[in-house]
Amino acid sequence: MQVRVWFAVVSPVLALLAGPAGAVEWQGKIETVGGIPTYRNPSRPIDAPITMKAEPLWTLGTDEEAEGEFFGVVTSILEAADGTVYLLDSQLSEIKAFSADGAYLRTFGPEGECPVEFRRARDMVFLPNGNLGVAQPRPARLIALTPEGTPAQDFVPKGEDPNGMVMMRGAQRTGPGLVLEINRMVRSEGSLTRKVLLTAYDPAGNPGTTYFTHESSMDFANPVFREIDMAPTRVWRAGPDGRLYRAAADGSYAIHVHGPGGAVEKVYAVNKPPRARNADELKEARESMFFRGPVNPTVEASPNAPAIREIFYRPGDELWVMNGIDNYELPKGTAVIFDVINAKGEYVRRITVEGDFDIEGDLLVFGAERLYVVRRFRDAMAVLFGNGSESEADAEDAEPIEITAYRLVRKGV
Repeated sequence: MQVRVWFAVVSPVLALLAGPAGAVEWQGKIETVGGIPTYRNPSRPIDAPITMKAEPLWTLGTDEEAEGEFFGVVTSILEAADGTVYLLDSQLSEIKAFSADGAYLRTFGPEGECPVEFRRARDMVFLPNGNLGVAQPRPARLIALTPEGTPAQDFVPKGEDPNGMVMMRGAQRTGPGLVLEINRMVRSEGSLTRKVLLTAYDPAGNPGTTYFTHESSMDFANPVFREIDMAPTRVWRAGPDGRLYRAAADGSYAIHVHGPGGAVEKVYAVNKPPRARNADELKEARESMFFRGPVNPTVEASPNAPAIREIFYRPGDELWVMNGIDNYELPKGTAVIFDVINAKGEYVRRITVEGDFDIEGDLLVFGAERLYVVRRFRDAMAVLFGNGSESEADAEDAEPIEITAYRLVRKGV
């Protein structure tokens, strides 16, 4: 699952983060691999490290009796230009809208003030015409509604069989159109073939550039379910200019930068080798890869934790990378650490964020000036989309999620 938020202006907070221009020269090197320039960064950034404090602005979900504050599982957050915050609840199949200061506005859904239906949607995006688009997995389409909740013309990707084994896994804005993650599955006698695509679509739904494809097959006579096949597009971000930033499928610390034409233009790499998973992590990884089908496959999990856990596109063509090495067993008081890579592919700074949230269990989403955190997200997802290992008692005892809006303030300024 991927969560996407747009940024239209350069944040004054980010402006404070810029170090002295040219103060330290880049110590990396550029190598050409397969005709593609690879920017190899050392493990230390150019600038001195920065510490920021996550200061809470408001929290939702602490009082389930309050209007609009009963949640199932919030899986996607969008922040509009006017500050309105939209929360997609996958469990309740509804969207709740709140003002910039956290006041409840309205609900879109089967039982809300603005009736619209979608099922088990986990992502949403602003469509090119300004409407909201909820990514309906199957049949693959974006259920459209206006910011006020009125049903609008759905966005249907052309060229896909609406009755076939096709699923939409995610959607992001780029330039005048969208990038969709589409999964196609073809079942034949004795096997199942799955193809994952990241493809650009114009506002009318016509397919254009395909940035990435990955195909895998499962032989029912000797079924194997591999982690790299399950999530080859684990982490990706679409930029506003048609570029796409994709974490390497092999789990290394490398970001493939695809140009508007789809081809990989360059690769940003940082010298931070992936961390080996411990026994508990390997067990958890295997258990997370459950397969619903006619066979019980052997599950193969990677021996290493992914070096890149998440990428956030920020103003000024900066990438804020949450890596899986530095963010393992964080010290008390440290909520998350970001590596910042600039538009030149240079690892320029490391940002430590102090706060009271837990990235092992919480979901992080950036807005233009804010960081939104869905607390206890992982537990809620395990109950809703888990592999059946959670008991009914576990589900009943699960604490409800909360959503907190933070502003990041640099310390020592």
